[in-house]
Amino acid sequence: MAVDGASGADDPTRRWLNDMAGPEGKWFRPVSFVLTSEGFMFNFILKKRNWPAWVAALLLGGVAGQVQQAKADDIGVADPILPLPLYHPRADKGGLFVSTSFVMYQQTNPLSHQGVAYRGFVDVDGTAQNRIGINPQTGVLQNLTSPAQFAGSFVGSNQEALNVNSVSGPSSFQPGMKIEAGWKFNDGTSLTVNGLWLAQVSYTSAATLAPRGLQVGGNYADSFLYAPVYNFLPDYAGPFFDVINSSPTLGNLTIQDRINRAGGTAYGIWNAAEAMTQEFTQRLQTYNIDVRMPVYENETYRLSGIVGARMFWIWERYKWRTIDYDITGQAGGLDQAIYTNIVSNRMYGAHLACQNEWYLGHGFAFNFIADAGLMIDVVKTRAKFELGEKYVGPASKRGRNMYTLVPELAGTFGISWYPVEGIEMKVGYDVMALFNTISSRHPIDFNFGAMDPAYESQFRLINGFTAGIALVF
Repeated sequence: MAVDGASGADDPTRRWLNDMAGPEGKWFRPVSFVLTSEGFMFNFILKKRNWPAWVAALLLGGVAGQVQQAKADDIGVADPILPLPLYHPRADKGGLFVSTSFVMYQQTNPLSHQGVAYRGFVDVDGTAQNRIGINPQTGVLQNLTSPAQFAGSFVGSNQEALNVNSVSGPSSFQPGMKIEAGWKFNDGTSLTVNGLWLAQVSYTSAATLAPRGLQVGGNYADSFLYAPVYNFLPDYAGPFFDVINSSPTLGNLTIQDRINRAGGTAYGIWNAAEAMTQEFTQRLQTYNIDVRMPVYENETYRLSGIVGARMFWIWERYKWRTIDYDITGQAGGLDQAIYTNIVSNRMYGAHLACQNEWYLGHGFAFNFIADAGLMIDVVKTRAKFELGEKYVGPASKRGRNMYTLVPELAGTFGISWYPVEGIEMKVGYDVMALFNTISSRHPIDFNFGAMDPAYESQFRLINGFTAGIALVF
């Protein structure tokens, strides 16, 4: 395509400019880079110029006789110009950038197999099973067999009704948000502060008085739930009239006679309960202060080094609630028991990373970040038994503080698109691996009076997708 403004078909100036202009008569502005929160913005713009004859003369006359190679940081005015306070003609001199991202992560659920509740109940003094009857001579209700032979025996199928692994997954994706802000300096170095917050995720399960197929048994024993909690205080005895004596009887006994005879034998809120629920909750937050430094770059590739401080917080709570209704179906706060086990991993340390970025063309770039860190894990745990009615009655609790070293490995893969100067859109996939954190895989200690649940080293994997936008001001 001929260059406009040149006259004469054989004019040497016109022929020289046409040779330099290329097949489309366009001049290429050099590739330029603008550092953003996740890397650098590529600006590869084709500009069509109209050259009048006197400009060609000046060029040929020696005013621009020596061609100077354009540098990557010779950045012009943003194109297109948007009515937004973004970008500026000298982005190489530094400035503010911010970004926000939507994330969807899943993380390791550390819970494992631990039996919680079983179908049936313990007949503590034997009065739920021994034969009773009315003496025909005296008319007095009396034992026909000794309760002692049944004392401490289990009534029911003893089939497992609730297990910790029912709240152990599969892991759910947690939505969240990452916010980042920073400043780029004129030497290419940038300082960045960012935070990541995931929405709380909860896993729940329950067991009630209605077993599978409503198979409660001939004496309805499987409509009750039992958990092997022991060494508890009388405040946790539960309702006195909880079960009924269902053995063969002699004489004309009323239902109330059967209830009265078995009073107190299902001792304990966790013995002959009607409902148990469990819930496992996880939260996650991270905070970073990073310095990014350019190491190497050419027109299509850039390597940067990152060093910074990191805080990583993982909070987990296992909660188990037991409700023991009396024989009439009533239950208050004193007939409920709550067990909780909380593990908080607060990790503080430093990390090093290298960021690789490749320009793919048409405003797209691929980036990969490899990250490694070492943190001190300040672990706080708290296990507690308490009544359902807050601040009433005694509680049993145990807290511990532990300290471990947590190595971390992480990687990020992503694609960025730069539609115009000052705006970056990005999608990616993040993987974070944490070693030697602490969890309670078997969270319940059934010894009420001397709780000491087990806490173990835990490997954790956090991974998921991210999508966001970055703005350069």
